[in-house]
Amino acid sequence: RDTHGYAQAFMLMNHGAVTLGRTIDEAFMRMELIEHIAKVTYITNALGDVKKIPSEAILTLETMAREW
Repeated sequence: RDTHGYAQAFMLMNHGAVTLGRTIDEAFMRMELIEHIAKVTYITNALGDVKKIPSEAILTLETMAREW
């Protein structure tokens, strides 16, 4: 499936991640974000009892971020 038109980051099974950007700096920052999210996810799962943020709250936060 062609996802290049939609995605700026790809996770390759057994190979890691690839990010795209208009510049090398933009691609690098996306890779840094992926690494940060992976670390947070790992630590959260290690602590146990992960509670997901409700979808409504995520939508509210996204709206607030766009307006900020």
